Amino acid sequence: MRPDSQLLSMGGAIENMALSAHALNLGSCWMVAPVLAQDRFREILDMDCGDKIVSLLTIGKPEVSDKRSPKKQLDEIMTIID
Repeated sequence: MRPDSQLLSMGGAIENMALSAHALNLGSCWMVAPVLAQDRFREILDMDCGDKIVSLLTIGKPEVSDKRSPKKQLDEIMTIID
């Protein structure tokens, strides 16, 4: 089976946009769940019926908080089984 080159290109473009947002101190979230709400998105965006949403990238200023939990050590979240 040959991969769909349009979807691969879209994935690369979204990754580049997410990395660019990070470089600008912005946060991003790549979502595919909006695919489940295609009808509503078509209505909101005034899209043609033939258009298809395959993912969504949100970008914004992340909330700055000192309440972040400290990162766990690797051995706390991973077990190596021999």
